[in-house]
Amino acid sequence: TRAPLEEWVLWRDENVLHEVDLWIEHMDWWMEQYEQPHLLVISYEKIVLNSWELHRLFYFLSNDEKVAQHMEPQEVYIDCIWDLIVNNKIMEGEKQRRQSHRDVEYTYTPEQLEYVIQKLIVKRDEYETISPMVHKLLIKYIDDAVQAKVKLAQKYT
Repeated sequence: TRAPLEEWVLWRDENVLHEVDLWIEHMDWWMEQYEQPHLLVISYEKIVLNSWELHRLFYFLSNDEKVAQHMEPQEVYIDCIWDLIVNNKIMEGEKQRRQSHRDVEYTYTPEQLEYVIQKLIVKRDEYETISPMVHKLLIKYIDDAVQAKVKLAQKYT
């Protein structure tokens, strides 16, 4: 469920820069803990597009004996779980509640977007040779932030 726009704007202005920094720290921590064969890079955006990312995650986790011993061996449920979560196949009242603020556009300020862009550029350059997968994902995030900034500028000109 999304917060009402006014409350979200207050939260955004108070927290977004710190949240970006936390996201960067989170990414760095994972990148420092594991090397390529022991690291799986998945993005939220790909997970919600199709269930294949969950299959990749299942295969990746099942190759770790410590993790695999706690997993249900039935991969067949992945598509059902993905469909249930992503397509909101839940009780009708809950579905309506979740969609109550979907028609409102939640945006960031140009300054906030520029902050995100600059942080991502630094990380993109840092991970270029360390992890091509992370590098590619950061390029996409930079492009998305630049497009959002351009769209915002066009809206107010």
